[in-house]
Amino acid sequence: MNLLLSFFGNKVRLIIEYAMLALLLAVAGFSLALWLKNSQVEEHLVDVQKDLQGAEDRIKLVEGVAEGHEQTIKDLKTLRLEDNKTLEVVLTTLSDLSTKDNNVREELHKLETRNDKVASFMDTDVPLDLQCVLYNSCNPATTEGPGAVQGGKGISTKHADKAVPAPN
Repeated sequence: MNLLLSFFGNKVRLIIEYAMLALLLAVAGFSLALWLKNSQVEEHLVDVQKDLQGAEDRIKLVEGVAEGHEQTIKDLKTLRLEDNKTLEVVLTTLSDLSTKDNNVREELHKLETRNDKVASFMDTDVPLDLQCVLYNSCNPATTEGPGAVQGGKGISTKHADKAVPAPN
């Protein structure tokens, strides 16, 4: 240390120049480090912007799909309401038909028990020509086989309170 002090002792200007050179080198090194760091930050920023753009694109895609799903849900709700209304009409109509059927059966049964002529008529067979009407199988163009319009004995109407079975 004494050697350094003796060397620099009278040379104040030399010390200042070395200090300035050291400071210049330190500033240059710091500037270089900042420039490299800035380059890395800019590259990272570009990468982040690309990732952000990709995320925005995916969000737009998901939003589009979600809007499509919302519309589908609205359409399905509308269809469900229409189906419920239609089902309500069908059930009401079925209930009305069932009530009418029971009323007609009861009236027919009352007529059979009160009137011998009606009971006798109900014991007669339905002609084959009319059976196809009961089974909705009439085919006037056909003269042979099932569904053909033919004369014959037919089926009995004795138990009118039960459904008429289809012919075998």
